[in-house]
Amino acid sequence: MFAPARVGSPPPRQRNGDPMKSLPLRLRDLCVALVVGVGFFQIFLPFLTRSVPILQETAVLLEKYDIDPSRYYYTDVRQVAEGEAYLRSALVRPDGTTCSSLH
Repeated sequence: MFAPARVGSPPPRQRNGDPMKSLPLRLRDLCVALVVGVGFFQIFLPFLTRSVPILQETAVLLEKYDIDPSRYYYTDVRQVAEGEAYLRSALVRPDGTTCSSLH
């Protein structure tokens, strides 16, 4: 006859209406994501570098000449200017013109 009375408030919900995960579940998901990320960078990418010959050769040359690839994002580093000058001189055609993509 009568509907039973609800005790307490309903569980919190996300904006899309799904119930929110508990803190232990969210922490578990965070730990899984961190382990997968670290595994990707520490296991998979080094394996890929050792497995593909051109990547292995590139890694050896980067270490041999002490080149830090992450510095190429910064244009005020001397190595970047030297590298750009080398590329421009290496891509000069026999007729004296350069590749249009460098302009």
